[in-house]
Amino acid sequence: MMKSVTCAVTAGLVFLALSAGPTLAATIRVPSDQPTIQAGIDAAAEGDIVLVSPGTFFENIDFLGKAIILRSLQGADVTIIDGNQAGSVVTFSSGETAHAAIDAFTICNGDAVLGGGIYCNGASPTIASCMISGNVAAGAGGGAFCEESAPAFLGCTVAGNSTVNNGGGLFFFESSPTIIGCTISANSTGSRDGGGIYGSESSLTIANSTISDNMAVRNGGGLCFFDSPFSTIVNSTISGNNAENGGGIYCSIYSSPTVTNCILWGDDASSGGPEIALSFGSNLTIRYSDVRGGEGSAHVDPGSVLSWEEGNIDSAPLFAGGGDYHLRSGSPCIDAGTDAGVYADIDGDERPYGPGFDMGSDEYVGPYWTLDLDVSYDAGMLSLDFTLGAPEPAIWSAYLIFTEPTVGVVSLWSFPVPALVPPAQVPLDFPFPSLGLLGIYSHLSTGEGPQASELEWIFTGR
Repeated sequence: MMKSVTCAVTAGLVFLALSAGPTLAATIRVPSDQPTIQAGIDAAAEGDIVLVSPGTFFENIDFLGKAIILRSLQGADVTIIDGNQAGSVVTFSSGETAHAAIDAFTICNGDAVLGGGIYCNGASPTIASCMISGNVAAGAGGGAFCEESAPAFLGCTVAGNSTVNNGGGLFFFESSPTIIGCTISANSTGSRDGGGIYGSESSLTIANSTISDNMAVRNGGGLCFFDSPFSTIVNSTISGNNAENGGGIYCSIYSSPTVTNCILWGDDASSGGPEIALSFGSNLTIRYSDVRGGEGSAHVDPGSVLSWEEGNIDSAPLFAGGGDYHLRSGSPCIDAGTDAGVYADIDGDERPYGPGFDMGSDEYVGPYWTLDLDVSYDAGMLSLDFTLGAPEPAIWSAYLIFTEPTVGVVSLWSFPVPALVPPAQVPLDFPFPSLGLLGIYSHLSTGEGPQASELEWIFTGR
């Protein structure tokens, strides 16, 4: 029987819906139907949903290859799977596909050689809206270890995990993970590489994610790539990470990631390449991104290539601050990106909002100044109704009014705008044709400078 999983990201939350054809999936409730989460998994058949009530469950669970959805009833904040330092908290190692999904849990206190929080081997599960935190791995993958796998991390937070070796947050070997709308922060390695994310012989797809404040002792505070030629990083923010080499991104052994619409700012490296470091024949392509220090700040060993393409800038991105990587009004990253096939941001806000795509994980959504126009006329009298919503005082002016086919220019007005403007009507008395086009060249300014300046044409025929 054909089954399908649909995934939608809305306002930072990921919702999974399972379609199972004519057969209705059973719902097994924990703890009312089964006393533990693992008992619920054991009892479930393909396509079933195991629905877990709020609480802390001291367990180390295994999906056993089943195509089921494990979902919390009220979200990760109140539904916790605590591994009790007795191994990986969640295991996928029996060929699970994307139909095996865990949705909205806190996964914590795991302690294992590989994958303190999640261990994934030869599987491709969906991990959505989960908080993966406070897990430890003696070998690799403090938050998650994935080998020969293609997992999807959607809307997850991976924070405060650690490992002795590689991949404080996420570790991938011979894998093809998808990481969308995630926050990877404050993870660390004890002696090696990849504080936030480590990829070896893997192809990573990362979009709309924030990778911040991670630490690697050696290479790649934020991300570390070894022999990973086909990775892409789109509309992501990489900031505040630290390592000896490549505070933001480190690439080695012929890795060739492509970076588009990203922000690399405020990372640090004690030896070389605070934002980017390349070695051993690696090639990083970067375009439409904001990189602190520009092209010259990257550390590029002989034999490696930094492909510095169009649209890159070197300007302070104006983050909200205090660990908040949303953009502030006036950020040079607003409208400075390109269409890279990503049409929502880390919060689920639509991209683009305004005339262009923003750089980074956040699409700035306010204040964007828009004018709603309603034009009417009668025997030479033009009435222009407008509504302007503005969350701060501003100066708004409309000027250089163009009319066709009788071309003319009429100056309009300039006056202060309060915080919220009610609908208003401005009568203009000038010769105006019964048919034609009206062009209003509007301009709005705040203390931070112009916010909008474009010509809008309105057809005036009845």
